[in-house]
Amino acid sequence: YGLAEFDPTQVTEVVVDNTDSGFTAPSSSWFPSTSVSGYLGSNYHARATASVSDAARWGHDLPSSGNYEIFARWTTGGNRATAAPYVIYHNGGTSVVTVNQQANNGQWISLGTYSMNAGIADRVVLSCWTGSGSFVIADGVKFEKQ
Repeated sequence: YGLAEFDPTQVTEVVVDNTDSGFTAPSSSWFPSTSVSGYLGSNYHARATASVSDAARWGHDLPSSGNYEIFARWTTGGNRATAAPYVIYHNGGTSVVTVNQQANNGQWISLGTYSMNAGIADRVVLSCWTGSGSFVIADGVKFEKQ
């Protein structure tokens, strides 16, 4: 029996951790931390909330176009934003989903299902521009083909 060739268009789940090459923290205001357990991989990134445009970004080379359910995860704490704004870039434009980062420690939480094109792009960003809480937490994002 021969081994089947790997077909990247058959990939149904893509995970991008904050330590992967698909993640970008644009400024030194984002810092790695391991203070709260429950993170994916070796750490997570944190940033103080502020009225500035300094968003962490997750991008990936999606192997095929279609509908993807997008999930995010974070670590929780009493100083976390209760309205952390994730911005999803998709075929229909952009959607903002706010989540309470004081709940759901280390769990994959759905941000919705969106139509995405294949190829490389920034897909999800986490803004620090919120008036709730002291920190936003950037850990992992998952894309599940529907």
